[in-house]
Order: sequence, then structure tokens, then C-alpha cells
Amino acid sequence: MKKVIVVLTSLVVLLGAVAALFYQKNYTGEEYFTLINQGPIKIEDVRDANGTVRDKEYLYQLSAVNKEGKETSITFSSFGRPLTQDKYLSLEYHEQKGVLRWHEVQANDLSKQITQSLN
Repeated sequence: MKKVIVVLTSLVVLLGAVAALFYQKNYTGEEYFTLINQGPIKIEDVRDANGTVRDKEYLYQLSAVNKEGKETSITFSSFGRPLTQDKYLSLEYHEQKGVLRWHEVQANDLSKQITQSLN
């Protein structure tokens, strides 16, 4: 009976580890930071199935830097309204999927190295 419990516990732990690795690989990204210092490169209407315009999509292509100082160009969208100029964003970036999430951060929350790289 003890062997069955040990085997089942090991299987549960193994399946949990595999699920965690799968989630990390497919649904999380690396944190990058950017400064909104340009307007959108493209503005498109977002239409519903009937062709009625429901919203606007603002497409941005900005330089971003991670905590190690690696710089890259990242393309992402904002819906509804353009982003505010001279604001910093934290971007969760996935190599294949692009930007997964983003949110505004304050300049004093960033390291001096990051703010210097972005300015």
C-alpha cells in the first residue's frame, strides 16, 4: 500500500512539474520596459461581425530594454485610445507571441540604467 501511495504521489508531482513548465513556456514572457516617446505607427478601426466600427486599435513599435540591458524593438497594440506620451510601460514579452501584457510604471520604480537606456 505504501508503494502505491509513493508512486501516485510521484506521478502527481511529476504532472504538476510538467504543467508548470508548459505554462511558463507558453503563457509567460520576459519583462521589458519602454518609454512612450512616439505616436502610433498605425491606427485601424476594429469592426464587429456586421462590419460596424466598434473601437480603434493603435499599433506601436518602440524600443524596449530588459533588466540586463538587452535592447529590442517591440510591436504591440492599445485599444480604445492612444497611449499617453512620456509614460513608462512594463511589457511582458514572449518571443513567439509578442507582448502578452503591459502596464504603466513610474520612472522612480525603474533602475537608473533602464531610464538612461530609454531616454
